[in-house]
Amino acid sequence: MGLDDSGAEALEHAVDEAATNVVQHAFEGGERGTYRVSIIRRPGQVAALIEDRGIPFDIEAFRKGDRPAIGYLLMTKYADELRVENRGPEGMAVEIIKYLAGDDATDHYTPMELISTADGPVAPEEEPLTIRKMRPEDAVPLSRCVYRTYGYSYVHQYIYSPQKTREMIESGRTLSWVAVNSTDEVVAHAAVLRARGDSRLGESAEYMVDPRYRHHGLIEQVAQKSIEQARGTVLRGLFATGVTLHTYSQRALSRNGFTETGLLLGVDPQKMVFKDVSGGEQSQRLTCVLYYLPLIKGEPRTIYPPPRHAEMIAGLFAACGLIREFNQSSESTGLPDGPGRITFNARPLSGVARLAILEPGEDIVDQVRAHLFEFRRQGISCIYLDLPLGLPSAPLICSLLEKEGFFFGGVLPETDEGEDILRFQYLNNVSIDLGLVKTASRAAEELLEYVKREMPQSHK
Repeated sequence: MGLDDSGAEALEHAVDEAATNVVQHAFEGGERGTYRVSIIRRPGQVAALIEDRGIPFDIEAFRKGDRPAIGYLLMTKYADELRVENRGPEGMAVEIIKYLAGDDATDHYTPMELISTADGPVAPEEEPLTIRKMRPEDAVPLSRCVYRTYGYSYVHQYIYSPQKTREMIESGRTLSWVAVNSTDEVVAHAAVLRARGDSRLGESAEYMVDPRYRHHGLIEQVAQKSIEQARGTVLRGLFATGVTLHTYSQRALSRNGFTETGLLLGVDPQKMVFKDVSGGEQSQRLTCVLYYLPLIKGEPRTIYPPPRHAEMIAGLFAACGLIREFNQSSESTGLPDGPGRITFNARPLSGVARLAILEPGEDIVDQVRAHLFEFRRQGISCIYLDLPLGLPSAPLICSLLEKEGFFFGGVLPETDEGEDILRFQYLNNVSIDLGLVKTASRAAEELLEYVKREMPQSHK
């Protein structure tokens, strides 16, 4: 499978904890039950999937103040990433992911080769460059370009490993384009990433350019090529994030047709470095502007925005060119009877988790509270929650979530689940100085002011 001894041991411990959790909590006393464990190899990672058809969430135990029957603490201690899906009557699915160790730029270049030209003179604008689809053999020179651009601070760690990058290209999960010079150095890169082969929403990401070529307009060109390629796939739209340490990526996204749809606080740890960029070192967790670009003309649909956010949400969808009919449902639309369904993804090393409401139910807020309890206990810094705007109960759920400390983050249209979502955010003992956030457009500035107003006083 590719795991080294320490990685295999960590996965074993995490699976043991997950299986113990199933045995202790998933079934009634004396009930006969089964669970299934599958090991899956993906590009750059090995995943263990534990599935059961037992009790998805012991709401009564939580209401009594007992320890929630979730038990993710030890799993996240040993996992690089954890995904949990509450399948309702179909039980639970827990996916424990370990990232594979791999080669990196230092296995292919000497330290002098990595830094010598990075500090060299600016490349002349007339230098001939070739923009083309990335090939597997470009993975090694790309690792050097990443290092020259970000050092070892880039958030997608797999891209430092040529082996993992080749796997991503060959699997079709990344649509990458590069700019190369006459000596076959990769001097710029951009990609469209797909979580799965059948994903409907992709991510435009991994923008990087060798510092010597920063004034050649390469980012817009390679990004546009990857976007054009994405239009020929099943993808309906792309999202992207522009960092706010500087405005270069925001301006590049705007020039390629993306529209601002949110402002997400603390999305990545305080470690990212942008070489040779003024203000290129972080003094706090990274805040990003959220963007969206439709690839096809979507059909009109009805959504149920919370009244207090309706004007902002209407403006965001209109700016994206998306037609939405607003049903002015009020908080009087109650929650459906029965249990709700929530899924989540956690990246402990990054201090980030994301909850997603799949189905509302009378216990949905208690489920959110239980997950928050676990995340706070684990020291997760930033927690995001996605609420489908197609739910008639969305206004009520919004009001209940905001009472728990969540606040407006933005909207993301037409996700893989086919929903428009309203993204909330929650800060866990982390401070974000919004005065340090740099924006490149009036729309981004308006989002910044809106989030600032919506942020609970305890976070300011």
